Amino acid sequence: MFVAINKKIDAVLTVATIILMAALVIVVFFQVVNRLYFGLILPWTEELSRFLFVWVSLAATAKCTYNRNHVIVDLIPELWPGRKSSMMLFVSSFFTLVFYVLVAYYGFFWAVGTFGRFPSTMNINIFYINLIVPLSFALMALFHVQYMISDFRELFPSKTNKEAENGGTEE
Repeated sequence: MFVAINKKIDAVLTVATIILMAALVIVVFFQVVNRLYFGLILPWTEELSRFLFVWVSLAATAKCTYNRNHVIVDLIPELWPGRKSSMMLFVSSFFTLVFYVLVAYYGFFWAVGTFGRFPSTMNINIFYINLIVPLSFALMALFHVQYMISDFRELFPSKTNKEAENGGTEE
């Protein structure tokens, strides 16, 4: 069930990342065309492109966390093969989870602290722009819990898991 929920969240995150990236490309293209060919400088396009860039970056980072695409996952198995590698991945995941939870927690209060503020060129509450920080880190924490459960099961296989691997017989 936990894995199924994370898959659905990842599917939504994939679509959101694609839409945000497309919006970023369109806004920047619009900005460049307006400056070069029409001599128009629209300050809101620059500000919007910055906000979209932050949203795309953090949404894509959450997606990479779901896919387990980070350096520690690739590096540890090469340095320490076998059970030691699984233990190191679990310990690394624990500290990473603590970091994600802390950033999500404090990021939420930071975002709430910006409620009612507006950027100079747009009529969008900064709170909604800053909300990506706690949202993306909460998703990263959620995805990390899934992998920690998987790593824990690999480190400490239960008796039922061993029986299933041996075709129902104990060794």
